[in-house]
Amino acid sequence: MQLPRRQLASPAPASATEPPLPDLQDFVSLDDSGEFSYHPTAQALLASFDVPAEVVCIVDREGIAHGLRSDQNGRLGLGRALGRVDFHWLRQTWLRTQKLRPQSYPLHRLPPASTFSLLRGMFEALQLEAHPCRYPLPWTVALPDRVSHPLDLTAVDRLLAEVPDLAQVSVQDPFGHRYAPVRHHTHRFLAPATGYICYVESPNRLE
Repeated sequence: MQLPRRQLASPAPASATEPPLPDLQDFVSLDDSGEFSYHPTAQALLASFDVPAEVVCIVDREGIAHGLRSDQNGRLGLGRALGRVDFHWLRQTWLRTQKLRPQSYPLHRLPPASTFSLLRGMFEALQLEAHPCRYPLPWTVALPDRVSHPLDLTAVDRLLAEVPDLAQVSVQDPFGHRYAPVRHHTHRFLAPATGYICYVESPNRLE
């Protein structure tokens, strides 16, 4: 899945300087195994890697790509900003990864049409899919007989595992995106309610 490093981002202006990154800045990374991950802080990002070569791409919410560097003692740090990430490359890689690994990335938003929607969707989805969930937020699950408000995606999965027919179920995430849950069976001889669930965004969002 890796592409040459030169395709990851447009070059930064020669005069650009890199200010210190605040602790509250969060990031999304793509590692050399093809996994996307959400990192709530720069410190959490650095703790996830051992060497710079493990990273294919790191991007912040503004769409700026970053690299890693290591000092003479092997300690990792954020390198200089590399410029804006290539939208088409990132979009294609993100959508392909979701398709190939649906159990790891069960939230399937509508295809992003802009850099802004791509970045926002990636950060939101990966934050919600993270295990364990760092920031529990209420979801809305509309069942045929009741409405429930589990606090993370794992709780939503547990709730829907007890529902044999998902056709009349609607799920809304904490950011206001509404999904139709779709159960995928890993083996045809297992019980109907077994397998994993993906959440396919509906065209109309709840307000």
